[in-house]
Amino acid sequence: TYYYGYCLYKEQKYEQALPVFKKLENEPAYSKTVPYYIVQIEYALGHHEEAVTRAETLLREHPEVLNNSELHRILGESYYLKGDYKQATTHLQQYHKAATENKEELLRNDIFAADVYNQVVYRKNGEQITNDYRHPLIKIS
Repeated sequence: TYYYGYCLYKEQKYEQALPVFKKLENEPAYSKTVPYYIVQIEYALGHHEEAVTRAETLLREHPEVLNNSELHRILGESYYLKGDYKQATTHLQQYHKAATENKEELLRNDIFAADVYNQVVYRKNGEQITNDYRHPLIKIS
């Protein structure tokens, strides 16, 4: 069942993959991986409230997991879309920090996060610094 759900996920058939993963999320063999897929699927489907709830729970219960950088990205973008810029800032800072520490590249789809990060986070004396897409982690392909 897991591999069927994973194949659906990889094919971006999220509405079909979601119930498969939800059936497996409490199974001991899958409980450490499946919840992360569920968060990503909920976010991809536009279910931002559910993605936020699940991501916050995962961060609280498993604060040291490597996948948490992705959770922070999802949370930052979700809070931004809801207009909660303070929470967006907090999570995008955590995402940026984790990506920098892990030497992860911010790809084209992450420019949104970098743009938000630049708009919301980089402020000096009340003045907003202009966006700079020359950040060393951003590779526009």
